[in-house]
Amino acid sequence: MTEHARRTEKNGVITITFDRQDKLNATSREMLEVLERAIYDLRDDDAHRVLVITAVGKFFTSGMDIGTMGGERGVGTDGVKRGSNMRRDYRLQGRHDVWDEIERVEKPVILAAQGPCIGIGMEIASSCDFRFASERTWFSLPEIQNLAVIAGSGGISRLTRIVGPHWSKWFSMAGERVNAEDARMMGFVHQIIPEPEF
Repeated sequence: MTEHARRTEKNGVITITFDRQDKLNATSREMLEVLERAIYDLRDDDAHRVLVITAVGKFFTSGMDIGTMGGERGVGTDGVKRGSNMRRDYRLQGRHDVWDEIERVEKPVILAAQGPCIGIGMEIASSCDFRFASERTWFSLPEIQNLAVIAGSGGISRLTRIVGPHWSKWFSMAGERVNAEDARMMGFVHQIIPEPEF
């Protein structure tokens, strides 16, 4: 656990809460390591039955904090723009493996996005079994607009399986924001929960 990602457990439910509000919950390496440990604990320990991934603050996540990844070969702003170097980096492949494990584990993994879910947040969301959103949540893959690259780590193929190629292209090639209601209409969000209840 880090100060930016809290883990709590109650009645068989593991809850990971992102809390890095000064950076709009931009995901750091440490935050993703907390999530990684939780998914393997969910897989391996029968006492754990459900994993919930949520956050506090204005954003679920504003995306990957590229600055905190600068120590990794092929990562950082230059590495993201090069793209191919990222795909060869075993540490990024390791994160791809975590998304695969979220998808494979035979226990429910739930995304509860209380605010905007951007970039790597979409990768996480697309791996989960169920996706809940608040009324102020929106979803986006802005990599095409900000960095002129298509989002990596397998998120596009997962997204396509969920919403079909028509809407997947809208996310990944247009980079447009999609509000919670439209995401529900597409079949990406299962339920929108009013903020007082969320």
